[in-house]
Amino acid sequence: MPRFLSPTFLVTRPEPRNERTCKRLRQMGKKVLALPLLSFVPLEFSLPDPNRFDGLIITSPGALDALVPVLNGNASGLQPNDRTKQEIVRQYRNLPLFVVGRNTAARAASLGFSVRETGSNALELAARISRIGPALSLFHPAVRHPFDPDPFARAGINTFRMAVYAMSPVPALSQDHNAKLLKRSPLVVLLYSAATTAAFLPLFLPLIGRGLSIRALLCFSENTARPLLAAGMKNVYVAPEPNEDSLLSLTRRHPELF
Repeated sequence: MPRFLSPTFLVTRPEPRNERTCKRLRQMGKKVLALPLLSFVPLEFSLPDPNRFDGLIITSPGALDALVPVLNGNASGLQPNDRTKQEIVRQYRNLPLFVVGRNTAARAASLGFSVRETGSNALELAARISRIGPALSLFHPAVRHPFDPDPFARAGINTFRMAVYAMSPVPALSQDHNAKLLKRSPLVVLLYSAATTAAFLPLFLPLIGRGLSIRALLCFSENTARPLLAAGMKNVYVAPEPNEDSLLSLTRRHPELF
């Protein structure tokens, strides 16, 4: 495949953020193909008593997506007009919030949460919390079956982790999808998590064997990139910081690819 062909940017993140990323890329003049490889699945859960905790940890947008509707309507099975429920919601929103990602922190603040500390990734956030006081008791709503080790437990931070959502991988691609991908080759693939990479590899390695050309794999973090490198994939690039602005900046850092 000649390298001067303009690539198609394949956006693999879940909706609704997939659509927003596609819009940004089109505004940059890129050809875009949306293919979410994971779907967000909220889980049923009951919020624990907020009086047990000194703070709240949010490490992903999905955790906020799962938590906010429960606070808005279904906390602990109480009715929206129940004064006890309103007090629970107030207490949760007033808990000091420790959050990964500037964008997630800004969204949490706009929803009325009390943002205390922000880290660019979970390891950095764990280090910040440790400096404040590892004896804190923190509620951590999170994804079911995380791919990465828990950095808070490794740092000795007392957390109560509860699965509030899952990310369900696409089990297979249709023949139409496969044909479209081959037709739109070469691709620049945007990958946002280790879970997305795990979904990507079994679906796309057979297509590469059939002639699919991948110009570059743009990864949100080192954890996202690691399985690709282990599988022998080439042209893997990692965002300097784990946020979308940094990920898309790779197109400016490596203009020869795009």
